[in-house]
Amino acid sequence: IALIDGMHTFDCAVRDVENTLAHLGDDGVIVLHDCNPPDSDSAVSYDAWKSRGFRGVWSGDVWKAIVRLRSTRKDLNVFVADTDYGLGIVTRGDPDSMLRFSSPGEMNRLTYEDLAANRVEWLNLKPASCLAELCSDRRR
Repeated sequence: IALIDGMHTFDCAVRDVENTLAHLGDDGVIVLHDCNPPDSDSAVSYDAWKSRGFRGVWSGDVWKAIVRLRSTRKDLNVFVADTDYGLGIVTRGDPDSMLRFSSPGEMNRLTYEDLAANRVEWLNLKPASCLAELCSDRRR
């Protein structure tokens, strides 16, 4: 198991996942924190967060890393457990489904309002109870 709770940015989250995958076993699990921001204030970019001096919950745009992985990696199953501020789960294997975004530039233009309108589909959002099933499956 690898936990990624880094810089809270799209680019850093993707980089951290890719670097972790280079060392992850076939039955390994990557957990990314902050993949389901509760509101637009918590989903701002690093530059906006820094310039505002924001002191509340900050998830950044890590959710875009989920969209990117679900659009580009046919060898990974990626979903977000709806708990805390969203726990992204990445495992090797066939994806439940794929998204159709093609470029990092396209993903960079996505807004929180886009996420809010497509949250369940884009994040492959699942109830927190799915984590118990994931752990049970990994023990076998």
